[in-house]
Amino acid sequence: MIRIMGWLVAAMVVAVVLVRCWPNDVRIVEKRMGQLLEAVEKTGPESLPVSAARALEAGSYLASNVVLELGHPFPKRMRRSDAISLFQQGRLQADAVRVQQRGHEIARQPDGRIVVDATLEGRISYRGQTEQVIGIYQFVWEKGEDGWKIAEARVNDVVQHPGGLIAP
Repeated sequence: MIRIMGWLVAAMVVAVVLVRCWPNDVRIVEKRMGQLLEAVEKTGPESLPVSAARALEAGSYLASNVVLELGHPFPKRMRRSDAISLFQQGRLQADAVRVQQRGHEIARQPDGRIVVDATLEGRISYRGQTEQVIGIYQFVWEKGEDGWKIAEARVNDVVQHPGGLIAP
């Protein structure tokens, strides 16, 4: 009887581990969100080719028809090509860029899209000064032929605005 209970407990543990570790769309989007934040990061000087490659890598998380409304200091509304260009220019001028996720809520929508409301903290060092922005952003992810990509991103609220940061 004890052996049977032991096997049942072991089977339940294995089942829980499989369910928790089995990749599903929500976990995939969470992972991709983390990868995007890593792609945005800049820790020191970069050559022009490295900067361009990192900008393209970050852009690879955006759908071709993405709509970005990220608030100050960015243009009111951007498309994918605008964002990649602006991102590369910003990377070239910034000494360091760090974006950390401080928390998030994630939900699948009835239409199949996945919405991530994330609290992000960004620190940008530029010409010896560091600016910080803390805000709540909404990312709408859609699954296409080439996987999960951001279809929409917008600022919901900014808790702390950057002081003197000006978009390049």
